Amino acid sequence: MRTHGDDIAEIFSLLGIRPKWQKENHRVTGVELIPLSELGRPRIDVTIRISGFFRDAFPHLITLLDDAVNMALDADEPVEQ
Repeated sequence: MRTHGDDIAEIFSLLGIRPKWQKENHRVTGVELIPLSELGRPRIDVTIRISGFFRDAFPHLITLLDDAVNMALDADEPVEQ
């Protein structure tokens, strides 16, 4: 609420993840991995510290963050990139 989603966008960007948008209402429906060839840099590890209020108020964002982290972690890419 306070950052208008800037913090979530930064986490996605560092991980090399982009949101998938629903065209009709401009809501985020999921996430997708940006290929390294398009990203042009290595993925960057992030540490996320979430308050209990944020967790309780935005459970859908917690799910999207979990999906994004797992997607980046499970990517079939060379470790050195």
